[in-house]
Amino acid sequence: MRSAVLALALGSAGCIVGEPPGNTGDVADSGTSGLPDSGTSGLPDSGTPDVPDSGTSGVPDSGTPPPGTFSCPTARSTVDRADSTTDYKVKFLYVLPSDEVDRSLDINGAICRSVQAQNTWFTSQTTNGAGFRYDLSSSVLDIQFVRLSKTDAQMKGTDTTGDINTGHAYVRDRIERELTAMGVINDTRKLYAVYYGGTSEWACGGATWPPVIIGKVVALYLNGLPSSPVPCASNPVGNSSTVPGYIEYAMLHEMVHGLGFVPDAAPNEHSSGHVYALARDLMYSPRPGTSDPYWDIYSPLGVVLDSGRDQYYGHGGSQLDLADSAFLQPLPAGAAAPPGW
Repeated sequence: MRSAVLALALGSAGCIVGEPPGNTGDVADSGTSGLPDSGTSGLPDSGTPDVPDSGTSGVPDSGTPPPGTFSCPTARSTVDRADSTTDYKVKFLYVLPSDEVDRSLDINGAICRSVQAQNTWFTSQTTNGAGFRYDLSSSVLDIQFVRLSKTDAQMKGTDTTGDINTGHAYVRDRIERELTAMGVINDTRKLYAVYYGGTSEWACGGATWPPVIIGKVVALYLNGLPSSPVPCASNPVGNSSTVPGYIEYAMLHEMVHGLGFVPDAAPNEHSSGHVYALARDLMYSPRPGTSDPYWDIYSPLGVVLDSGRDQYYGHGGSQLDLADSAFLQPLPAGAAAPPGW
């Protein structure tokens, strides 16, 4: 009984919700099952959830470029290139089902510009200019290309049930399962952020939410909600290297979910990892059954990271704090891996 209640309580975990039809199209279909990604990763526990002390609090690790210092790849790689560091980091992938058209987003600059714009915004929001540590090979952003053996139809699911094999809500789980079987997910210190060129009937993105939903993959479904008035594909990838658009905020939203935020102990947390106080907060989502406004990423005032500094970043409280994440550089004092990792 407890697990059944939990499944219902996790109704929109990992899905970006809140945009009105006709605006950006990133709306989880409320008429479907309401079941989240199960988070069944199939990954072994690293056994080392704690982060070793770098001995240089607030200083980048030796050999690690400052946040956002990287160049874009021009040659495709189907393998994970040699890493610049062994620290926790975000690894970007361009993943396609077997029958999807290859738009070369990994080597034409689109994904790289998308990451650059994300980094520009994120470092402007943190108190010390900290940014996410990205997977680099030398100083080049390491974007790996993966072509799956399954078709788009096989990956998107066939029904609205809670079956991980067929449910529309479990595209992220199936991506992680396929990547794990292919040996792509092979580093316990990486969060794999996927630009997925396939379809989802559920949303434009999905994520884990540790410690409740454990996994190593977060994903954007670039061809999601194809029947929506404004489908996910209407949002350009990497339109600017400095100004984020919908795709950039959406990827950051999912990445932050994947690191365990917003924690359920946060005062305004609801619907499995979201906040409701300010519609232009990165982790905002309207509360179901209320008159809360839609996610306002187009506000002239700009999107903000934890608007009140009291929910998930720099709050000084007892709940999990993104400011302490081991995925940031400079590495915070007492840096922590995501719960359950």
